[in-house]
Amino acid sequence: LKVQRLLKTGAPRPLSDVIVIDFSHVIASPVVGRTLAEHGALVIKIVTKDRPRRALFDEEANNGKHTLELDLNNADDRARLEDLISSADVLIDGYTTGVLDGYGFGLDRVLQDHPHMVGIRMSCYGHVGPLHDRKGFQQNANFATGV
Repeated sequence: LKVQRLLKTGAPRPLSDVIVIDFSHVIASPVVGRTLAEHGALVIKIVTKDRPRRALFDEEANNGKHTLELDLNNADDRARLEDLISSADVLIDGYTTGVLDGYGFGLDRVLQDHPHMVGIRMSCYGHVGPLHDRKGFQQNANFATGV
């Protein structure tokens, strides 16, 4: 699977040669991908059938991205994703800790296999500690920390 830019318009932007694979959900991590897209990166948001879509959040936080729906339980789709990752520069993991690991695409494994990549990992409660495997949003983090 070769990634190609579909549109070239205007002056070059600083990240115009950067390809981003975006596994993000709801607000915080999708905004990271949107910001990279605003600076010229080709951002490919991976969506799966088992992840709920929130139209209001998707419209705002995923502006400027391309979307690819894959079934990560399907071997052919996992192979397509592996090919896509091999040509990417950045991977955003905004899922609950361990979700991508379960499909074989955890950030640690991807960065080991592709040391040129930059990895971005975001989670409400962090990736270690007693709450690392919990899902959550900003309001949950505020409550847990007393903000």
